[in-house]
Amino acid sequence: MRRRWTVALVAVTASVLAGCTAGGPTTPSRPAIFDRAQVPADILPAEVLGTEDPSTSRYVGEDSAGDRYWAVWGPADTACIVQLPATKPGNYFSFCGGLGISGSDASGVVMEFASAPRRLDPSSSELIGDTLLVQRP
Repeated sequence: MRRRWTVALVAVTASVLAGCTAGGPTTPSRPAIFDRAQVPADILPAEVLGTEDPSTSRYVGEDSAGDRYWAVWGPADTACIVQLPATKPGNYFSFCGGLGISGSDASGVVMEFASAPRRLDPSSSELIGDTLLVQRP
């Protein structure tokens, strides 16, 4: 009798665990900015079009130096940050990864998703929209 209960318990546990993971995300959660529908202002500028999928881009905002930022849902279910510097409009910087990603451009500007900051302190960084922390050197 004890063996039957053990087998049943294992079967129920396996079913519950399979139900929790089946079809569930295998990558970090998408930032909340992707929960809203794309509007015309979200479309990446022509100079940024390239490897990023423009149908997934969302405009984040502009920082105090005039740099503009977009969030893009990238390849392999990764979040990307795209920066278009005000001082070099023909150049852009982008990087992809999970929610805790951060990156620095050539001038030392550090960017990180605000929903899961690991590198930047929100109290000493500029919040762009609700999505991005930016810190200038």
